[in-house]
Amino acid sequence: MSDRPIDNRPEWARAVDFLRRHTSAVLRAGGEFRNVRFVVGSAGSPIIFGPRSLHEEPSLVLFIPSDQEGALELMVNAVEKDGQSADADRWRIYHGRPEDALCLVLEIEAGKFRGVVLDGDELTRPNPCDSFEPAVCRWMNSERRSDLKALCRHFNNIAVDEALLVGVDPAGFDIRAKAGIIRVEALRPIAGEGDARAMLERMCREARGVRP
Repeated sequence: MSDRPIDNRPEWARAVDFLRRHTSAVLRAGGEFRNVRFVVGSAGSPIIFGPRSLHEEPSLVLFIPSDQEGALELMVNAVEKDGQSADADRWRIYHGRPEDALCLVLEIEAGKFRGVVLDGDELTRPNPCDSFEPAVCRWMNSERRSDLKALCRHFNNIAVDEALLVGVDPAGFDIRAKAGIIRVEALRPIAGEGDARAMLERMCREARGVRP
């Protein structure tokens, strides 16, 4: 019998968590497929950089993380976004310099997750950690940089030379390394800034092999 708590949340809540856990996807535009990197913007929609043709394409489907069984399927509409906006800067913080010049918001019209059809409004949710995410990232990146490498090694079995905390949401932490974005899952849902800091402290001690 599993010790894991039963997830009784509605399917839309699980789908939103699934969306936030990923930063890469496959975008179907008409009959063509392209690999894209994304971040979830301040309003809760995926943000990408891409060619202008995507802005003019009436039929877009985003498969997260790919067009395989178990993916989150989102029917989206691409809307041009200011390339100097906070959401565009967030994309660069995660992924570096974009190959395409046009920043696009992929507004979610509807989605499908685990066989359940969901409304776009259900899936477009701002990150509850937005207000304190910058402070937590600054704290870790300025004072606990070496611990970030330990987190990647201990919780994901990935050795990295450099690591930078770039994102916090209720389900976990996004760490940028040369290999890309490494997702470190939270021990439990993050309730606030103090909770996020305390959880990172605990996880860092565990990663360093320090007993509580």
